[in-house]
Amino acid sequence: MSDPYAVLGLRPGATEGEVAVAYRELAKVHHPDRARDDGERMRVINSAYDEIVRAGRAVTATPPRSGPSTTTARTARTGTAPPPGAWLSPTVRRQLGRELLDSLQPHEDVLLVADASTWDSPSVRLIATDRRLLWLRDDAPVARVRFMSYAVLENVEARWSRRGRQAELRVKPREGRRLSFAAMAPEAVQALLRVVRPRLGVGSAPA
Repeated sequence: MSDPYAVLGLRPGATEGEVAVAYRELAKVHHPDRARDDGERMRVINSAYDEIVRAGRAVTATPPRSGPSTTTARTARTGTAPPPGAWLSPTVRRQLGRELLDSLQPHEDVLLVADASTWDSPSVRLIATDRRLLWLRDDAPVARVRFMSYAVLENVEARWSRRGRQAELRVKPREGRRLSFAAMAPEAVQALLRVVRPRLGVGSAPA
């Protein structure tokens, strides 16, 4: 792989804040939802960003994103770690709540938040990230948060009520049964289709 800093348009040794800003600006241009290519450029950008963070090569600063290297440095300085989802906006963090925030992977971007219901829970908070779907079953006593990586998905489709007031999102993994998210706002389902369809089969399946 080429120099990750060059991929992000930065000089070697850029601060983590500069890295994060460059990443976000490139994502706005090359995100699969906006770009007309197959997402290959965005995958290169993601790989470059992850390589910099993993190597701990970004100079410590106060960044808009927070990763493992930042967490270690900040903990050493203050004795406290940043809150879960520190790289997200305050509005998104409030929408997700602590359980969903704790379930996010480092630097996982939240693209959409919606309310739904499933066969085993009438009250579900569904989120679509750049990597997977996660949902919180509000009335479940245990194992309240579940997830499904886009890498394992085979198909996604929508169904509409007769009067068009509600919609249902159906996702089908390559293995296992189809999962339905019902009682959703039609505009939320349309937005989810735009997020999920370009990412079907993309990424790494969970080990």
